Amino acid sequence: MATTQMGERMREPFQSALREFETRHPGVRVELIEQDDDVYQKMGLVTMFVGGAPPDLYFQWGGYQVRKWAAAGYALDLTEQFPPQEQARYLPSSWASTRGWDDRIYLWPNTASLTTVFWHRRSLQKRLGFAAPQTWDEFLALCDRLRVAGITPLAVGNRELWAGGNFAAYLVAQQVGVRQYNRVLNLEAGTRLDDPGFVAALERVAELHRLGYLNQGVSGVGTDEARALLLQGRAALHPIGDWLVTDADEADAADLDAFLLPRLPGQAGSARTLLALKTGYMIYRRTRYPREAIALLRHLSSDGVQQAWVRHGHVSALRAAGPGRETPVGQRRMTEFLATAEETALAPDVGFHLEVSDAFLDAVSVVLGGRATPQVALERAERQVAALRPRLAARSYPQ
Repeated sequence: MATTQMGERMREPFQSALREFETRHPGVRVELIEQDDDVYQKMGLVTMFVGGAPPDLYFQWGGYQVRKWAAAGYALDLTEQFPPQEQARYLPSSWASTRGWDDRIYLWPNTASLTTVFWHRRSLQKRLGFAAPQTWDEFLALCDRLRVAGITPLAVGNRELWAGGNFAAYLVAQQVGVRQYNRVLNLEAGTRLDDPGFVAALERVAELHRLGYLNQGVSGVGTDEARALLLQGRAALHPIGDWLVTDADEADAADLDAFLLPRLPGQAGSARTLLALKTGYMIYRRTRYPREAIALLRHLSSDGVQQAWVRHGHVSALRAAGPGRETPVGQRRMTEFLATAEETALAPDVGFHLEVSDAFLDAVSVVLGGRATPQVALERAERQVAALRPRLAARSYPQ
């Protein structure tokens, strides 16, 4: 079983669930291969398959990656495992990102993941007495107040490109609406990456840089360092995903809360737009152990296992595994956001062709660093993907 590294609070609960499965299935052993997220996504998983030692089960982000690996013949069709009564156990939003181009299910959903929200420390909020901003002007006013108080308003670590790219994509999806966001990043006919709505959203990113509301050296700061700025109280807000809760120790997790992106000037999308997806596990189509692999995933997605994991920061895709009052406020907030979402967009690095994603992330990076205007950066991105357009024009992404 190949997977990305577990958050600190989830490592032991996950291992415990594997041991329980082995106890219930005498003679079956689960060998776990864990890798850093970036290594896993960019080369680790591919190397296992190309090197002739493919895992029987492997973690995957929902969306484009599921479609890509299924189309390549590396995924077992799981559709029959999810009749209507089984699908009803999951949140309704679970299924769009689990399907291949043929609309069959290939990803066994596990986590309902929010890719970007604005995290802050409750203790700082109490000390300064600020509320979640409802408009972009209120957001800028809060950032100015934080800077005057001697605190970096926003900590963004963009050395790996995806974190800043996801932050910008969140603005874009709300600015233009999820349907247009999907059309543009899918390179559908009649669209361009320098779409006026995309430019307008990145103007908001450029505004944060121009006003000095971002941490120094955004492009050279990693995601771990940006998280540390928040947890150490040197930065007030950190746009990142729900895994911040599972990666934090219990004391820090108890002090975390989050709010959503406020309303943007002239936005076409819903005010309850989320950048979110489902993550889970795929089974290698040629595994020697399909029944054991299915049994393991059925065990890991049981109500009991998922409810136990929720106590350690897991945001479950199952209806029966919502967080209780004993779980941290920030974790409960994630479930609240998921329950009230009106539109959901996929992050560019997992939802779309990787060359398109790279072009968009590169454009965001130069805007975050103040090295190009949004118009120029997105025009350059459009030139990067021009050769891809004929190949991708015939395919559309699920809404």
